[in-house]
Amino acid sequence: MRSKAVLAILVALFAALLAAPASVSAAPCVSSPSTLPVFIGGPPPGSGSPGCSYTVGSITFTGAGNLNYQGLGTFAPPTAAGINVTPETLFGLPGLRFSGAISVGASSSLDISFDYTATSSGAPITDIHLTFNGAFTGTSAFVEVIETVRDAVTGQVIGQAQVTNPPPSLDVVINLSHAASSVLITKDIILRAGTDSSGSISVIDQLVSQTVPEPASLLLIGTGLVAVALGRKRFFGRG
Repeated sequence: MRSKAVLAILVALFAALLAAPASVSAAPCVSSPSTLPVFIGGPPPGSGSPGCSYTVGSITFTGAGNLNYQGLGTFAPPTAAGINVTPETLFGLPGLRFSGAISVGASSSLDISFDYTATSSGAPITDIHLTFNGAFTGTSAFVEVIETVRDAVTGQVIGQAQVTNPPPSLDVVINLSHAASSVLITKDIILRAGTDSSGSISVIDQLVSQTVPEPASLLLIGTGLVAVALGRKRFFGRG
């Protein structure tokens, strides 16, 4: 009887290791695409209105507020409402696409920052991918995306990247310092242009990688659990 109880406990622990429950408070987005203020929670910034969420595979992306934008001179969009958020799957990875006319003309600048979470209902998140098609003209302009990833439970920074003026095909992989079932992503988009220049971004892709145990690894774990249970059975049987 004791060996059966031990085996049942081990099996339950094994099942718990394979699944991490997702915690999502926002309602599903009613349209795809959704505007950035609606996805994040707004407008206006700081209004406290709830955002919404997209679920792609086992990952749920949820707007977490803190949408801020500021600029000088002439830029588009004058508010973040011109940026669309769309769920997507690229290269087999779940993600989001942020698209729209994000640009600045001569002698102007634009800074948009916002937060959202990525929560896994399956394997933990290990890497964040960032791709965007930044472009500029002139000699004194630049476009940049700064990404900060925190463990959503502890608040600890577990990954960061700063990418300036990338080619369209660049895929930046942020290797997290530890796997997490839920992460908080802060994205800061910055464009600046001098008197003879301009800058733009029209597409930003965000993808999530997860650790998925291979069948061979699962077999080894399962075999180990059975071996432990059988060992306990022999031990108790001798008593």
